[in-house]
Amino acid sequence: MPFPDIIVAGTAKAGTTSLFQLLKQHPAIFPSRIKEPRYFAYAGERSDLWSVNADPSDEVVQDYEEYQKLYSGANDDHLTIEASPNYLYSPTAAQEIKKRSPNCRLIFILRNPIDRAFSHYSHMKRDEREPLPSFEKALKAETERIKKNYDFSYHYAAMGRYAEQLERFYSVFPRSQIKTFDYDRFSKEPELVLSEIFEFLSIESQNIDCGKRHNVSHQPPNTLLLKGIMSDSPIKKVVSKILPDSMRAHIKTAATAKPKPTKCEVEFLKNALESDTRKLAELVEWDVGSWEIF
Repeated sequence: MPFPDIIVAGTAKAGTTSLFQLLKQHPAIFPSRIKEPRYFAYAGERSDLWSVNADPSDEVVQDYEEYQKLYSGANDDHLTIEASPNYLYSPTAAQEIKKRSPNCRLIFILRNPIDRAFSHYSHMKRDEREPLPSFEKALKAETERIKKNYDFSYHYAAMGRYAEQLERFYSVFPRSQIKTFDYDRFSKEPELVLSEIFEFLSIESQNIDCGKRHNVSHQPPNTLLLKGIMSDSPIKKVVSKILPDSMRAHIKTAATAKPKPTKCEVEFLKNALESDTRKLAELVEWDVGSWEIF
């Protein structure tokens, strides 16, 4: 029995974890023991050589027998599922999936590539894996990092070239096995998106609890002053005596505001991604115009 039946294959920082957690609530769906095994991106490679600056917490499965064991307990009535968001970006995953599971259904959630890139950068800063002090510097370093085989998580702009990546899947799978969604729509109306996915998978629709969010990126405050304002600690009492309430409220509001890329960073990404996004508009069945890339 080939595994899996369903892959949530991309893109990173676009709700793949949330979708996986929602879909596995369906009684007909059997989840992989590891949500993100990445097998089809790194099959047969040695884990100590596959990338530079990879997340040390990643659990990459590279042996097919070990990959099959992730679905131990599934029966013939189940649809097995995993979610590895780097499959979309991988140059080899489409062919590997076709070889092992030719009837697999593939789901891609695509996010405004500018928002996606900045969210990924924020995620890396949160995890203290991004040493560069600004998104702009990280974008300018990207080409050199790719040459040095940095982990895909550092490919902030390149991962947003969705048309180039999707074409690898359309070239080996029929469109009837591929479903794409806009991340913004999934965020706003997850129940409707799930209903469409159940129809795509030819399984009975279910009422799924869509309330919990997963894998949210942010850049937490890390200065002594902000910790003194925002946390319960001895420092807070000292800060409260020094700064008036109005000033502390203003600092807290600024610190907790959702960070955004600068105009310069946005323009850099628009220039890098405009051509590919125009191609994407011809590939998918929904409007990418709201992204305002072109």
